[in-house]
Amino acid sequence: MNISIENRSGHSRDIFSNPNDIGEFICGICSLVVKSPHETSCCGQLFCRDCILISSPSPKIGDSKDPKVIFTCPNDGTQLTISQITPSSFAQRKLSSFRIRCPNHQNGCSWSNTFGLEGLNLSLHISTCDFGFVSCTNSGCTASVSRSSLNEHRNICDYRRTVCKYCQSSMIAKDVSSHNLVCTAKHLGNGSPKKHAACRFTPLGCHASGSRDSLSHHEANAVNDHLFLAMQMIDQLRVSQENSQVQMQLEYVTSSFQTLQQQNLIIAKRASDLEKEVKDLKRTVQSLSLPVTPSSPPVLTSSTSASSSLLSPSSPSYSSMS
Repeated sequence: MNISIENRSGHSRDIFSNPNDIGEFICGICSLVVKSPHETSCCGQLFCRDCILISSPSPKIGDSKDPKVIFTCPNDGTQLTISQITPSSFAQRKLSSFRIRCPNHQNGCSWSNTFGLEGLNLSLHISTCDFGFVSCTNSGCTASVSRSSLNEHRNICDYRRTVCKYCQSSMIAKDVSSHNLVCTAKHLGNGSPKKHAACRFTPLGCHASGSRDSLSHHEANAVNDHLFLAMQMIDQLRVSQENSQVQMQLEYVTSSFQTLQQQNLIIAKRASDLEKEVKDLKRTVQSLSLPVTPSSPPVLTSSTSASSSLLSPSSPSYSSMS
């Protein structure tokens, strides 16, 4: 049974790190690694769930065939009912343990992991892979760029939205040149009092425009309005500056906290080392110290008694010596 390439629902063989792992897990319809593997009761062949659904004939009213039959096995032609096609938990477990790599590995991505249940690990990675290609989000642009360079592309994309600095009209970037040819001549002119122009306080938010004569009258009568716009911009700049200063202070406090944490770890490690050294010294001192026992008086024996009697003042020997 053949199925068109665009309708194939299995996983690419190229993402599996070891080709020898996947030999038993190839879909019998799309010839890719099975996705949501299902097994037939007739021959045990594995198929992707979506491949079965795509290949199943839609029952027609008045069809004489058994309406319970939803699939014909391409291996042996057996007609199977839904109860004869069951999910293969064994295949699912085996696939979840296989090592895979990012489909964008040829573009430089070095990510690797286990396949995970239903390829969850792969799906999570692909959704954020910097090497994957995504479509530009600007309306009308058909460019496909790597996710890591998307922001850079949008800043130079011909279809990004921009605003004319003279008339405040919104347009796409590729139309700016042709627009400016008309707009600059209309708003700037050659300095004639009758030429149309924009108020010179437009950068502050004033939207007035007209002939130069009318603008002179406008600017003379709208001083307070222009001052109010200027004060608003000053307040916005002040808030922006304060936010920047707060951010800098927050970064400094965060950096200081991290430094103190590191110093605390070093001190704790040193204290632990010193405690260990003290214990070692105590053990050394204990091993060098010998127990001291009190001396006992000498025990007199017969020989010592005889010697004592010889040296006694009352003995003849002692007298002769004297």
